[in-house]
Amino acid sequence: DPTTGQLADFCQHVSMGCGTNLVDFCRRAGIADSFRRFRVLHFIAPDGRQFDLAPGRWLPAPLHLLPAIWRLKYLSRRERIGIVLTMRRLAREAGDASERTIAQWLRDQKQSAHAIENFWGVILVSALAETLDRISVVAARQVFVRGFLASRGACDVLVPEMPLGELYGERLMRRLIELGVALHLGSAGGRIDRTAALAETLQ
Repeated sequence: DPTTGQLADFCQHVSMGCGTNLVDFCRRAGIADSFRRFRVLHFIAPDGRQFDLAPGRWLPAPLHLLPAIWRLKYLSRRERIGIVLTMRRLAREAGDASERTIAQWLRDQKQSAHAIENFWGVILVSALAETLDRISVVAARQVFVRGFLASRGACDVLVPEMPLGELYGERLMRRLIELGVALHLGSAGGRIDRTAALAETLQ
């Protein structure tokens, strides 16, 4: 921060299992052990009760979350069934040229205000840092299809166990220098040239 001189993390603070490119990069760069993986998501109901969302042990993707959604009993039975059917319709959306927001789309699907606020909103606002009336259907679809339905570990949350300045700064810089990478901080890049030599080094 230019005013206080203090370091402030201003980056991607968590990742998900569906972020396979980042996971692979961290593995090849030798910093994958700096993340803690959480396989259970905790939903806190309006009355304070906690409900856990985690993939079932036996069902394959994209059915692996059905038992967990059914256990979210702060939602009515009708709301839970509606969420499953609406998620299925969202997965089949090829794109929405009408520029509707996900808030409009969910209302068109007859989702209740309670379900929109306490299920859809919880996930989408957390993932995209935006309100539902400003999130596109396409962006919301990416979150649910890639982040929840694609695979059993897609919705795992990966949290760094150290400050980002240390993780993506000091530790990653040391690793890149060990691999023979020349670092030029504060310089603008004109293009990316992925050479074969670097690609082989990071295997």
